[in-house]
Amino acid sequence: MKEENLTFYVIRNEEGKYYKTYKNYSRAGWVEDIASARIYAKESMPRGKVTVYSNQNPKEPIPEIVEMKVGEVKVIDQKARVAQAKLKKAHEVAERKKFERTWELKAAQERLREAEREIERLKRER
Repeated sequence: MKEENLTFYVIRNEEGKYYKTYKNYSRAGWVEDIASARIYAKESMPRGKVTVYSNQNPKEPIPEIVEMKVGEVKVIDQKARVAQAKLKKAHEVAERKKFERTWELKAAQERLREAEREIERLKRER
């Protein structure tokens, strides 16, 4: 498999805080943890955000764009986990079908008993 050079971008202000966007009912703003920051895959989006921020806040210093290059790419094989999940799902489906067949059998037996009682009642009424 071809090794890819991945580059990501974040916006950082002069205080060392990173920009995050509005997400999951939390406000946009500056956070200290880079894991909470908005990470961009292309440079154009953070450039636009910096321009808009600078135009809206002309007295504040212009934020900088931090470029991060991934040095190590680790591929996590998911074949065993997915195979196990498929087996579990198949087992659940089989158990569900078994339950449904049992339930249908009980319902059919109950309908049969009711029909036999109805036949007996009709025979007595003759």
